[in-house]
Amino acid sequence: LPAPSSGQKNDITAWQECVNNSMAQLEHQAVRIENLELMSQYGTNAWKVYNGNLAFMIEMAQKELHKFR
Repeated sequence: LPAPSSGQKNDITAWQECVNNSMAQLEHQAVRIENLELMSQYGTNAWKVYNGNLAFMIEMAQKELHKFR
């Protein structure tokens, strides 16, 4: 992570902003890891449910099409 520019090496506020930025990026990465863990645990089932719903919708649309024909 970047440090303050050379003109701000002695500025405590600039260093605090860098630390805050580092903490925000670290938290962002932790959330991404948590989302990946949730996706690996529950994503397969959610995808199967979605595909089942999609197949049902296709079946209903085909039945309706046959009615119109």
